Amino acid sequence: MPNHEQVLVSFEVGTGTGTVTDNLTPHDINCSETGGDPETGTCTADYSAGSTVVLTATPDGGSTFAGWTGACAGTGTCSVMMTSAQSVTANFVPPAPYWNGSVPQFYDDPDSPPQPNSAIGTNCSEPMTINGVPQTYSCQFEYNITTFYSPAEGVDPGIGGSTKAFNDVVIAYPPTSEGSGTVVTPPPTAAAPAISGTCVMGCASTSSTITFAVNTGGTFLVRAVGYPPSAIVESGTLPAGLSFNPLTGILGGTPTSGVNGNFPISFTATNAIGSATLNFLLTVGQLSFSPSEIDFGDTFPGIPVLRLLKITNAGSSMVKFTGFNIATIPGDDSSGFEALELCPPTLDAGSSCTAILVFTGDSNLTATHAANFDITDSAPGSPQIIPMSANVIDPVASLSALILNFGNQTAGTTTAAKAVTLKNVGKTPLILSGLSISGEFAFVNTATACTGSTILAVGDSCTISVSFEPTSKGPMIGDVTINDNALLGTQIVVLTGNGD
Repeated sequence: MPNHEQVLVSFEVGTGTGTVTDNLTPHDINCSETGGDPETGTCTADYSAGSTVVLTATPDGGSTFAGWTGACAGTGTCSVMMTSAQSVTANFVPPAPYWNGSVPQFYDDPDSPPQPNSAIGTNCSEPMTINGVPQTYSCQFEYNITTFYSPAEGVDPGIGGSTKAFNDVVIAYPPTSEGSGTVVTPPPTAAAPAISGTCVMGCASTSSTITFAVNTGGTFLVRAVGYPPSAIVESGTLPAGLSFNPLTGILGGTPTSGVNGNFPISFTATNAIGSATLNFLLTVGQLSFSPSEIDFGDTFPGIPVLRLLKITNAGSSMVKFTGFNIATIPGDDSSGFEALELCPPTLDAGSSCTAILVFTGDSNLTATHAANFDITDSAPGSPQIIPMSANVIDPVASLSALILNFGNQTAGTTTAAKAVTLKNVGKTPLILSGLSISGEFAFVNTATACTGSTILAVGDSCTISVSFEPTSKGPMIGDVTINDNALLGTQIVVLTGNGD
């Protein structure tokens, strides 16, 4: 028997607020959940084998404790005998919806025709109406009788009813102008789950396939909607290097060498109303790519930008290439992308080759520039798809002067400021990332001064004001350096002066 065993505490995702603690002082487990957010605190602890751990669930924020699942059941404390690793789930239920601050109202259902301005209805699932206008509350009660009640009267006459007998009466907190507090949103309507999945990075997916590459990290996200919140379970054998986290819905990792092939898997989301399942064929290709996607970053019209793609056969058999193509993406500007592949017709196991990818931006500065580099081959998962993207910008920095000469100045004194205007005469925003000065010169702050983080829209400008502060005699030289996102990336204003 091992010396220690572990307890893992989790929460029903998307539920209420509460804390789980153990019976030790200080607590080894002190695990909290707020409003269904991922748990915080210490939710896993090791205990001596054979010992008994007592867990206590404490609801907070108006929530109630609905009970344990896993190693315990019921709504009391959870006693766990540490003969093996244990896992328990605490279920906290959020408070029932209410209209915070509303004044309670009484409604009656008398046996008489409705009167003008009385709210009427026959179905509690539909809004009541006043003169045909739907209201924000529902039920079959016709009259607000709050102000009719008198303890001295009989049961029915004293509450405004027309039939001298017991009538249906309800007390409610309708959302009227009488409410003075914050409206609390009621929970969604109960619904069976719907489930979906999408590749976040380092993989590719369709409605029925997921593709990873050997030795390339990737993330696939599974989401479920519906109420109550669903638990997601993965079924099927995953290749080494990939794992599924049911709390986050993330299938991710880096498939290891030698695991290329096809793996049928499924994801099932289940709540109290029903369940839904997604089936996928997970393919791990024996080709790995570095990087797994190509981002050309900020580019300028007419100027080519190159990126290298390394293709490695991480499998144990030869791969035969049959095609390298640029594929357009509907809705995006896919022009300007080119490829030069330097790979042989076949790639032996353990070998690599290189493709040169090129993007040349055009004058379309508002479009999303994206395309795919598709590689067709004999490896599992073919065609492999390498996403490519680029951002085309065209800011142009214009300076009103490239030199500021301060002439002669007595040492130990300061000149009046001289200014240079920086203007964006390009077609996209000019973004400054740095502004510095050197020599015996100093910036002078003004209302329109440029800073190291100024963003100039097209046609906008700012000023750079400088003074000369010689500390000794002789000629002085310095400069103002401006770092920005224009083509050259750096603008310089030369500063000169002479100390007397």
